[in-house]
Amino acid sequence: MKISVIITARNNGKYLAEAIESCLRQTVTLHDIVYSDDFSTDNSISVARKYKEVTIIEHAFHVGVVEARNNGADAAKGDAFVFLDGDDVLPDNFIEKHLQVFDESTPFVYCSAQTFGMTNVFWKVYAWKTLFLWDRNFVNTSLMVWRDAFIKSGKWQETCVKTMWDWSLAIRLSRLGIPRKSPAILLYRQHSQSWSQTKEKKNNYSDFLKLTEDIRDEMVNVTVGLVYDGRIKGFMVKWMTSLISDISILKNKPQFIIVNNSQENLSFLKSVYGKYFSEIKIITGQGKLSWDNEVDRRNKVCELLSECYNMILENATGELIHLRENDIIPNKGSFRKIYDLIIKGNPVKNAVAGVYMNRNPNFVKIVGGFYNENDPQKTIDMTRIPAKEPFVVDYTGTGFLLFWKDICPIFSPYIDRIQAHDWAWGMKLKRQGGALWMNPNSICRHYTSMDEYVEYTPDMDILPSNTFTRKMSEELVQNKSIIIKHKTVCQI
Repeated sequence: MKISVIITARNNGKYLAEAIESCLRQTVTLHDIVYSDDFSTDNSISVARKYKEVTIIEHAFHVGVVEARNNGADAAKGDAFVFLDGDDVLPDNFIEKHLQVFDESTPFVYCSAQTFGMTNVFWKVYAWKTLFLWDRNFVNTSLMVWRDAFIKSGKWQETCVKTMWDWSLAIRLSRLGIPRKSPAILLYRQHSQSWSQTKEKKNNYSDFLKLTEDIRDEMVNVTVGLVYDGRIKGFMVKWMTSLISDISILKNKPQFIIVNNSQENLSFLKSVYGKYFSEIKIITGQGKLSWDNEVDRRNKVCELLSECYNMILENATGELIHLRENDIIPNKGSFRKIYDLIIKGNPVKNAVAGVYMNRNPNFVKIVGGFYNENDPQKTIDMTRIPAKEPFVVDYTGTGFLLFWKDICPIFSPYIDRIQAHDWAWGMKLKRQGGALWMNPNSICRHYTSMDEYVEYTPDMDILPSNTFTRKMSEELVQNKSIIIKHKTVCQI
């Protein structure tokens, strides 16, 4: 294997010799060393010229770190690259230790770092998936990456925040395979002009959080998942219109996966709506179910839905999964509210859901509640939304759900012998240490026909007896109606 080290710097002449010599001392022979100078005005070029082993790339003007690194990589001849900033140092066995865990199945390896100079801090990293890359970056510049993977990922790229380039590259590379932690340790110099020191002086923690949120928003890929049964004929156009409006806030076109359990031909979706998505994938589902009794029906429905949602997860390319049932339409701005809630903050939230009612006229309720571990049969569905700000629930449905694929479970049809795939998913998440949040400001309409729907409003109070009271018109009382067009009411 041929290894290239690409050193990039601007005005690091004071430290450059130490960086170059640390490459020359490696216990593994390097194929080449490339120094890409970003229009330095100090003695950096003259320092680099002292080493005949170094290929020098000079720029006629200041191009920035992204272009300088990419130009250095273009000049390198190796099969794999290691990047090094001109003020940092590689221990003598750095490349050797990277190679201990680097193979053809690994897009890149990463390592811990030890600061020196102005600070003395050990930045420890852990095995992949021990930490969650979308919380914050833990991959430093001096990863080892295959040339082909580097090119396929899009190389170094400028970000919306003009920094955090390492994080952007690590995210894109992680989509190509499973990275590995190396036992190597980068020596990361801290001095008055180093990036981390200047940023620390300019920004407080809230500024840092804003940068991470902006990177997530710029980089994340979303997969929209739909299990389609066609229960409301002709409703798909209205449903799609709502979805297209919602996904317009995303920086990247989402993937759309449909598991079609109906007899309808949905191929028209690709031609009509294909331009809004990176891909529309239609998977033929099981179709119409048959059953012998109510218990058998519930078993088969939960098993079918678990299987369908897991098919979506297996085919999903997005880091965020958005499930939306085919009779749910959120109110304007509701998708933005759950999206912002899951993108913002540190650490990120595992899963977020909106508020919607069920459509069973014999048991009207909010879909979501709190599981009773001691007596599951006494599990409590919410009778009202208990807070004005987002709060944690044990479970909700799949009607309007957004979650991080890598830190949430797959679906199961049963929990404690109860047929409830949504209860099971929420409790699996809770039992593995995660949390499912509900945003009370994200309200959805649950449609029963083309124009009739059930919708939660803050003045509702659903009594535990499964009856429901609110101000109702005299006409409603006389008709004993359950749903009025564009209103939500309940049988009395």
